[in-house]
Amino acid sequence: PDFVKEAEAEGNKAALMSFTFAMKAEEVHAGLYQDALENLDQTEEVFYYLCPVCGNIEKYRPEKCSICGVPGDKFIKY
Repeated sequence: PDFVKEAEAEGNKAALMSFTFAMKAEEVHAGLYQDALENLDQTEEVFYYLCPVCGNIEKYRPEKCSICGVPGDKFIKY
Protein backbone atom coordinates (compact mmCIF):
# COMPACT_ATOMS: atom_id res chain seq x y z
CA PRO A 1 0.00 0.00 0.00
CA ASP A 2 0.99 3.58 -0.60
CA PHE A 3 1.19 4.50 3.08
CA VAL A 4 3.79 1.77 3.65
CA LYS A 5 5.84 2.99 0.70
CA GLU A 6 5.59 6.56 1.97
CA ALA A 7 6.72 5.58 5.47
CA GLU A 8 9.67 3.69 3.97
CA ALA A 9 10.60 6.62 1.72
CA GLU A 10 10.50 9.01 4.67
CA GLY A 11 12.49 6.65 6.86
CA ASN A 12 9.69 6.68 9.43
CA LYS A 13 10.41 3.39 11.19
CA ALA A 14 7.66 3.80 13.80
CA ALA A 15 4.99 4.32 11.14
CA LEU A 16 6.34 1.47 9.04
CA MET A 17 6.24 -0.88 12.03
CA SER A 18 2.72 0.23 12.94
CA PHE A 19 1.43 -0.24 9.40
CA THR A 20 3.12 -3.63 9.09
CA PHE A 21 1.65 -4.85 12.38
CA ALA A 22 -1.79 -3.60 11.34
CA MET A 23 -1.68 -5.35 7.97
CA LYS A 24 -0.64 -8.66 9.55
CA ALA A 25 -3.29 -8.37 12.27
CA GLU A 26 -5.97 -7.66 9.67
CA GLU A 27 -5.04 -10.89 7.87
CA VAL A 28 -5.73 -12.75 11.13
CA HIS A 29 -8.97 -10.82 11.64
CA ALA A 30 -10.19 -11.83 8.18
CA GLY A 31 -9.75 -15.49 9.09
CA LEU A 32 -11.61 -14.99 12.36
CA TYR A 33 -14.49 -13.27 10.55
CA GLN A 34 -14.72 -16.23 8.18
CA ASP A 35 -14.73 -18.67 11.13
CA ALA A 36 -17.51 -16.66 12.78
CA LEU A 37 -19.63 -16.73 9.63
CA GLU A 38 -19.18 -20.48 9.33
CA ASN A 39 -20.22 -21.02 12.97
CA LEU A 40 -23.20 -18.69 13.39
CA ASP A 41 -25.29 -21.52 14.83
CA GLN A 42 -22.78 -22.24 17.60
CA THR A 43 -24.16 -21.43 21.05
CA GLU A 44 -21.02 -22.16 23.05
CA GLU A 45 -19.26 -19.12 24.48
CA VAL A 46 -15.97 -18.38 22.74
CA PHE A 47 -13.04 -16.40 24.10
CA TYR A 48 -10.28 -14.62 22.22
CA TYR A 49 -7.00 -13.09 23.27
CA LEU A 50 -5.99 -9.63 22.06
CA CYS A 51 -2.42 -8.36 21.78
CA PRO A 52 -2.39 -4.84 23.26
CA VAL A 53 0.49 -3.76 21.03
CA CYS A 54 -0.40 -4.78 17.48
CA GLY A 55 -4.05 -5.85 17.67
CA ASN A 56 -3.41 -9.50 16.83
CA ILE A 57 -6.19 -11.81 18.01
CA GLU A 58 -5.64 -15.45 18.95
CA LYS A 59 -8.05 -18.22 19.92
CA TYR A 60 -5.68 -19.29 22.69
CA ARG A 61 -3.21 -17.30 24.79
CA PRO A 62 0.09 -17.72 22.93
CA GLU A 63 3.56 -17.91 24.44
CA LYS A 64 4.29 -14.73 22.50
CA CYS A 65 2.60 -12.70 19.79
CA SER A 66 3.27 -14.13 16.35
CA ILE A 67 3.25 -10.61 14.88
CA CYS A 68 5.09 -8.33 17.31
CA GLY A 69 6.63 -10.72 19.84
CA VAL A 70 4.88 -9.38 22.96
CA PRO A 71 4.78 -12.00 25.76
CA GLY A 72 1.54 -13.97 25.86
CA ASP A 73 0.80 -12.96 29.44
CA LYS A 74 0.17 -9.41 28.15
CA PHE A 75 -2.72 -10.58 25.96
CA ILE A 76 -6.19 -9.50 27.08
CA LYS A 77 -8.91 -12.16 27.24
CA TYR A 78 -12.29 -11.31 25.67
